[in-house]
Formats: sequence, structure tokens, C-alpha cells
Amino acid sequence: MCIVFLALGPAAHQAGHRLILASNRDEFFARATHKAHAWPVPNSPGHIAVCGIDLERADHGTWLGVASTGRFAAVTNFREPQAVALQRFGKSSLREFRSRGRLVNDFLMGEMRPETYLKQVAKEAYEWLGFTLIVGTVNAEEDARVFVLSNRPDVRWGRLPEGVWGISNGKLRAFPIPDEECDEDSLDEVGVPQGIIDDEDVPQWMKVQRGEEYLADLLREHAVVDGDDASDPTPAGVPDEDERDEVTPDSTASCAAEERTERLVERLWHLLRDPTRAPEDALPATGMPLHIEHVLSSIFIEPTLQFGPSLYGTRSSTVILVSNSGHVRYQEREYLPLHMSSTIMTADLVVNSPAAPAATPTDAAVDMGEPLRLVDPADSDYVWLALTREEDEEQQLVEWQWRMARVNE
Repeated sequence: MCIVFLALGPAAHQAGHRLILASNRDEFFARATHKAHAWPVPNSPGHIAVCGIDLERADHGTWLGVASTGRFAAVTNFREPQAVALQRFGKSSLREFRSRGRLVNDFLMGEMRPETYLKQVAKEAYEWLGFTLIVGTVNAEEDARVFVLSNRPDVRWGRLPEGVWGISNGKLRAFPIPDEECDEDSLDEVGVPQGIIDDEDVPQWMKVQRGEEYLADLLREHAVVDGDDASDPTPAGVPDEDERDEVTPDSTASCAAEERTERLVERLWHLLRDPTRAPEDALPATGMPLHIEHVLSSIFIEPTLQFGPSLYGTRSSTVILVSNSGHVRYQEREYLPLHMSSTIMTADLVVNSPAAPAATPTDAAVDMGEPLRLVDPADSDYVWLALTREEDEEQQLVEWQWRMARVNE
């Protein structure tokens, strides 16, 4: 189970970006996982997708990722008793449901427009356990276009309007569909309504509301002023040796923008580490025991739940920033449950300008074929370089800092 916060349109612009995404992955610590890495995009030579990989299932799915093609996606589980799902859909085992992680992979590695992809998923949406799927595109010329689809309690989809949004493990918050999206590409022909219908009986989960309010306030505090661009801290070129000590207005603005971005990222980490739990009268009713609902009601879930041999909690946090010029900053922080040390991994990539979408028949099937090909690190064009190691007063490892780099570059 995960939680995702997004800022789109003016909400992101005021902090100098086209897209701001912050997410936690909540999972069993014993579940086999490959840390975030750069994977080749099969049908787009030269492009990569940065994401972690779930090794528990042969599908090699992921929960969140971004590609240099400008595509990004995430999935959250819908919290429901497993026995209820098995009975409702006539399954005898959870393994009979498809892998939700493949929904993210197949969009990242594919070429379908977000609307077309969701249309195909909607046709077979009950083949998966409960989920909310977030897919979108972004590039240097256009803001992020983000769409969501949920298959619980029924199948609904829509484009996410501009603003600040939080999506977790319950029913989607009601939002209107912009008029320009309600066109001939609607899902009426497959019996699925386009858009999220307003449901006043669905209360907002406290951690979702708390996170949305925090992010909205944070972005207002980090608003770009005086024409500065907080999203592009790196100068266009490397100065000559004789110029490196020269202070220019551009270099001063660049340093200020970089500092602003670093402060923004630190505050996003703070949001994702929020352990505040909801009071009992504000807990959602999802069919889980009350004491478990209470532990799960915070944005950051402490590793205090024990299920069999494994602890459960927030295993990793991810921050993705897409600048106005298409530069992507991907940072993932992994947590260890024993003394909550963490590892930060940073990948930088650039999304391309939009290309003409591939010609895709409206009835084309979603590609659920070969799983994501894992690349042996020795054969990869990318490596992780250790930068710093931080320790606490007792010399216990607190944090590793890593940065992704291309070999021989």
C-alpha cells in the first residue's frame, strides 16, 4: 500500500516546476525488491525508465517510475479484506489476480496515450485486486497530463485537474472532469463512465488531507519570485577554467535556485516522514482491525506491525521533480527497519519533446506479455556512485548518499 502526493499546473509552477510528486511505498520488509535503477525502454532505443522492481512475482512489477520518454506512473492498493475480494470475484487464490505492478511497467515502457491505456485497462479492471492507477506524460513544452483509474468500488477514471492531490488506499476524492476531456474518446462504449462522480458520503482520509494541506502550504512558501527559475539550478554549460571564479548574475541566480530546490526537497522528505496518526473517530472503515487501521493512518508507517516473520511499514520514499525545461530529478530513500537508517539514491534525466503518438487501434490490447527485463549491473550503461556516508554520534550508519551516473560519461 502506498500514498502519492502530486502538484500540477499553477500549484507546481509557483515552485518552478511542471510536476512535483512525493510518494511512500508501504510494504513487508521481507518482500524481495530490486532498488531503483535505470532500465532500458525496449521500444525506444536510448531511453531509460528509473524505478524499483518487485521481485516477489515473476512479473517484475513496480509501484512508481519515470522514463526519459516523459512517461510516469504509480499505483496504490485499495485497502479491502482479501477474503472479500476472493469471494466477490470467484478466485481461490490471490495469485489468480494479475500483478498490479505490471500496470505501471507496461505504461512506462509503452507508447499508448494515457487515455487509451486506461481505456484498455478498464475493460478488464476486475482482473486485479483493488487499485488506483496514476499515469501521465510531461515534457519541456507541456505541463504534466495526469489521469487516474480506480477499480473499487467500481471502475471509474478521469483526468486529474490542476492543483494539489493526495491518493492513498481508499475511494478517490471527488473531482470534476474538464470539459475538453469529455470528447469522443470517452469510455461509454465499454460501459465505464468517464470521470469521478461526486460522492459526498466519502470522507477524506486524514493523512491524505493533512498531506495535501502541507504540500499546498509548502509550495506557496517556495514560490518563485522576481523571475527566478527554481527548477533549473544547473547552468547550461560548464564554464572555462578562467571563468570559474567569476561571479555573474546568472551564477548567483543559479545558486539561489539550487538552494531553493534543496529546501523544497528537504521539506518533501519531512512530509513523507510524518508519523501523525488519526484519532479513533477519524479512522476509515475498510474492514481491517481497529488497531491496524490506527497504525496505517499515518503518512509514514512505523515498522511496528508484524505479520508472520516480516515487519510491515514504509520501506521507501520517492521524490520526483520535473523542471520547466524537462529535467527530471528522481530521489529514492530506502529505510531499514532495525534503526531506521536510510539510503538516498539520486538519478537525473531529461525528458524529450513530445513525439507524435504511435498509431494505436482503439481496441488494442494492453501489452501484458514479457516482464521487465532485469539488466545485470555489469552489462548496464548506468552505475550507482557512492558519494557520502553519514553516521550518528554512536557511529551507527544513518544514511548513504548515491547518485546515478552513466558509464564513461
